[in-house]
Formats: sequence, structure tokens, C-alpha cells
Amino acid sequence: MASSSSRFEPRSRLVSHNPNGRHTGYLHPRRRLSALRASEALPATETAPLQHVAGFNQKRTALAQAHPPKFLARVLVALIAALAFLGARPDVGASASTVSSLSALETAIRNAPAGGTVYLAGGTYGSVTLNRHRKTWVTVRPVPGNSVHLADLNFGSNASHIAVRRFQVDGDVDLAPTGADHIQIFDSDLSGVSAKWGTNHIRIVHNWIHDCSNCIELVSTASNVPGSPDPSATDLPPVRNIKIVGNRIARPSTDAIFMGNYRHIRVQGNEITGVIENGNHNDALQSVYGGDDLVFRGNYVHDNRGQGFFIKDGRATNVEVSNNLFVRTTGPLWQLQLYRTIGAVVKRNTAWNSEAPFILEGADNRRVVVRNNVLNGMYVENGLQSYYRNHAVLKQYRNIITKESGWNWGATSRDKTGRPDFRAPGNNDFRITKAQARRIGFAAGITWAVRNRVFGPR
Repeated sequence: MASSSSRFEPRSRLVSHNPNGRHTGYLHPRRRLSALRASEALPATETAPLQHVAGFNQKRTALAQAHPPKFLARVLVALIAALAFLGARPDVGASASTVSSLSALETAIRNAPAGGTVYLAGGTYGSVTLNRHRKTWVTVRPVPGNSVHLADLNFGSNASHIAVRRFQVDGDVDLAPTGADHIQIFDSDLSGVSAKWGTNHIRIVHNWIHDCSNCIELVSTASNVPGSPDPSATDLPPVRNIKIVGNRIARPSTDAIFMGNYRHIRVQGNEITGVIENGNHNDALQSVYGGDDLVFRGNYVHDNRGQGFFIKDGRATNVEVSNNLFVRTTGPLWQLQLYRTIGAVVKRNTAWNSEAPFILEGADNRRVVVRNNVLNGMYVENGLQSYYRNHAVLKQYRNIITKESGWNWGATSRDKTGRPDFRAPGNNDFRITKAQARRIGFAAGITWAVRNRVFGPR
């Protein structure tokens, strides 16, 4: 097979996107569903004849006695580096095997020992569905130094305890309903991931996911959840225990992340950009059909003309939105919007350069805490100001919220108004200065700088 060239992009951040589009309407969730990561070793010693070994041992003993913690730490680091090197070699031990065809792949996965690795020879291949049920982990990846290009990669309903790493896949990676579990997808170049109802314990980590419909979708429906968009929808098992971490997600034609009827979801440390409103109600993250225990933390949502974090059409409970940066959004498209959310903590976020930073909608939100954020505006639905003054509904304090005309809510007596003093916004460092935090008496906004993050394949 001819070796394929790699499509992996470098670690550098995405080029700032100049979106051009407009909000033209809302596509009902039913239609959307139906259209559905140099160790420091011991200092190198000079090569020496045997008569110098005794002198070296004396020096090493003296080092250990003078700095025992440092010496032990260096020894430990060196051991870890050696083990990592051995573990990366395909020809070491019986835990690795190599295949050169998709027809041999399933057999190799079946026969691999616990913690084993199956290497696929470099080249271009067709479609494959992995459906082996295992009780211990196996990793499937290209032979080191080679690239593998797959037309399609899917997981059947029996698939379990399979990790794939560093593949380029043209089609959506589909995880079959009612069964695929304990699946990990790392460091790959993808055009979408679709996890269907009943899938559970899935990790989607440090991938480059781009030019998709929904770039990541967790698909399930429920008719009996309050606010369900379709009371006659089929009640399906929820999608459970999903971690979406460290990915670069760009240019979805619908949503970057779409989820419905879910439990225990972590969306953390991702870059989301190029979300452009085109009439499909395009969002960085959209929740429908409700769910429980959703964490959206430490994400970089930037240079979009679409909505950011959006919950509607189904009650969501126990939600955390924290330490996210929403920046350079054009158009009147909300970056934080909550409907029918019970038990939400919105903290340490920065929403800046946005025409529509944050809104609470409807009279169904309860037990919402908004604290230590930096926002260039905050709004509640017109006519519901008295509802949101009830502390059982909203507790709001220690935020920096700019005082702008035209907003019906904004800062309370426990917040601060005025502009934040960012450390270096021109270099994407939107942390407020330590001097401002001391002056106002509290810290607010994000705790990290973009330059210190790695998004996508490592």
C-alpha cells in the first residue's frame, strides 16, 4: 500500500476566523436528530575506563547523601523515561503485534493481551467496524513513524475496551446504539464523532475534529423530561459517562457539540472556533432533551458567529460552567444562555468582545449561582426581573460586569462594574491583573492563558 501523507495540523492555535453569516432561524432538534494527549534523566556520565568506575560511584553516593530527595526524584524520572521508551517500541515483548490488513485487525484485537497494542501498517484503507468485546484494554494505532488513512471507522454494539490513536478518518466515527462502551479516541484527525443512545464510558481526547455537521454528537431522546421538544419521542437509554477533552473543533455546519438525554458529561479544555450561524441554530454546545451532571470547563470558544453554551428544550440538572473563555464573537448571539436549568454554577468565566454575553431565560431556572465572572454585560428575560431577584432562583456576586446602556440586569450590589484590566489581551491573555484583583477584593474570570494550552493532537 502506498503510504499516505499525514493531515495532522501543528499544535499552533487556529488562525483567527473572520466569520460572515447571520442568524436566520432555529432548526428544531427533531429535524437535527433525524438528519442525524525530555524527561530529565540522571546527568550523562563520560564514557570511562573501568578504573574510573569506583570514583564515579563515590560521587554518586555523595550526591545521594547530600540531596536525597533530589537524587531519588532523578532516579525515578530516569526509570519512567526508560519504561516509556520500551513501551513505545513495537518489537519489545509479547504485548505488541503488527497487521497490514483490516481483515486481520479484529483477530489481532481479540488475541491481544491485557494492555497490549496492535499496530496497523502505514497506508490508505477502506472502512472498518471494530466490534470485539473485551474486558481489558487494547490500543490500536499506526506503526510508529507511519500514517494510516481510513475511509471510515466505526464501533459496533459489542465493542468494548478499545482505544484508537493517531488515525486520519474521512467519515464520522460512529458508536453503535445500546452497547459500545469503554471506547477511547486519541490524537486523531476526524470529521466527526457520533455516540448513539446507550453508549457509555467514552473518551474523545486531543483530536483535530473539523468540517463536520455536528462535530461531536451524543444522540438520545426522552419524551417525559420537562420541556422535551417532542412529547411523543421514543424514550431511549441515555448517553453516559463521556469525556471530551483537549480537542480542536472547527467549522461545524451545525453544532460543534450537540447532546441530548445524557448523564455525567465532561467537556474540558477544548478549542471551539469557526461556528457560523447559517440558519441551523449553530452553537458551540447545545443541550436538548435534558440531562444530568454536565461540566463545561476551561474551554476556549473564540472567533465565532454563533451561539456559545446553550441549554433549552429539556430540563438540565447539576450543571457547571466554569473557567471558559468566550471571546471575539460577532453578531447578537448569546455566549451563555440557560433555560430550564436547575442547580447550575456559572463561575470564573470570561465573556468579552461579545454583543450578547450572558442571559437567563424563562421562569424555570432555579438554584443558579453566578459568581467571579468577567462579563461585558448580563441580561435576564424581559418581564422576569422580579423572578430573578429571588435568591432561591439566582445568587449573583463577585462578578466584574461592565455597565452598559440597554441592559435590563447587569451588576448587583455585590458585583463590580467597570472594565477589567486584562494582562495581555492582544496575546490572548484574558486573565485580570493581580493588581486589579487586590483592588476590588476578589479574583474573577479565567485562570489560564491560551499560550499555555495545547489543543488537538499532541
